[in-house]
Amino acid sequence: MIDLPSDIYSMLEQVQWLSMAGHGDPPQFDFPVVFLDSQEAALKAFKSNPWADVKTEAQGDLTGYLAKHHPDLYGGYWNKLARQSRALIEKVVVTKLPGALSDKGFPAEMFEPILVDLNRAALEIAYHRKFPKSPVFFERLLRIYEAGRLPCGWNGDLSSWPTGSVLAF
Repeated sequence: MIDLPSDIYSMLEQVQWLSMAGHGDPPQFDFPVVFLDSQEAALKAFKSNPWADVKTEAQGDLTGYLAKHHPDLYGGYWNKLARQSRALIEKVVVTKLPGALSDKGFPAEMFEPILVDLNRAALEIAYHRKFPKSPVFFERLLRIYEAGRLPCGWNGDLSSWPTGSVLAF
């Protein structure tokens, strides 16, 4: 059985969404992050095909690993868990994230892709706690969001995935 990480949903309630985007000294992470210096560059990276491709690749790494190594707790189970997690995430961020996007001058259509990132992070964490060898990527994005920043792109060639750096603002 895989349990949804209740601590993650509690943490999401406390996040100061985008509060540090483009401000202050960049935080240090234990994974490579390159901070962009303009909102325009961040928005361009966020909307880019390479960023979408990297997130698809990361999702495929996780689901491929689970399908191969833990099919009994993946097949058919993943979708149910994803729906439950999505409902919990929407409940805790819907009152804060849209306002933060608006306040920072980001388009409202960024809300949905961010929700997808958060849901993938919650599922990734849930499975990683049970299977520590499972790949991680979205948990890293969650840490950037938690720091009040916006993960928004990828600096690297997809052909050498996962070598590269997350772009953040």
